[in-house]
Amino acid sequence: MKSIIQIKNLTKKYKIEGREIRALNNINLEINGGSFTTIVGKSGCGKSTFLRIIAGLETATSGQIFGTNKIKSSLVFQEARLMPWLTVEENILFPLKNKKKNKIQPKVEEKLQLLGLKEFKDAYPDQISGGMAQRTALGRALIFESDLILMDEPLGSLDAFNRYKLQEELKNIFSENDKTVIFVTHDIDEAIFLGDQVLVMDSGAIIEQFNLKKELNLLKDKEKYLELKEEILSELKA
Repeated sequence: MKSIIQIKNLTKKYKIEGREIRALNNINLEINGGSFTTIVGKSGCGKSTFLRIIAGLETATSGQIFGTNKIKSSLVFQEARLMPWLTVEENILFPLKNKKKNKIQPKVEEKLQLLGLKEFKDAYPDQISGGMAQRTALGRALIFESDLILMDEPLGSLDAFNRYKLQEELKNIFSENDKTVIFVTHDIDEAIFLGDQVLVMDSGAIIEQFNLKKELNLLKDKEKYLELKEEILSELKA
């Protein structure tokens, strides 16, 4: 696969009460098109800052990101952030609100079907579950036809059952759509399950990178899976 994003020497510094804090520390990375990259690390390690800089919501202190100006990107937050006065269908359609409805209706029908929301398209956000709300937020990102989808702990607020169910759905959706995904989580199991590659972050730096493409049967091989999880845990404990 060809890399579509190149990150060179990315650093982010803050000053708090005269003290310098390095949120990101000299990150170098390439992201391949069509890959699903998960980033795992403890709270405060710089995961979300890294994602927000890629999304253009924050600026780096130094370093460069190449490629993001050539591709469309969408950001999915931990909270669904739906507009309460719009239905599920209208929330999904919102990024295309200036387009003629008859031209985009087939696209929204396709996304509703894909995400299992067709029966709830006329429901309002306060009438659906947290899992459905997150699927609606994902539908909004997908209909924008982004090449890159950035996800900042989008399943963190869900209960264990709905989280696992949505993990399965995400894996199926992105295996069928040629999208590039960068997914931030603090859950190691989630990172391994979803990722083609897993990046481990600590103190603003990427301290380890695991390529899982060659581990296609990883989840069927419990011993391999536990070895990988232990390796990631040991990196975080070091």
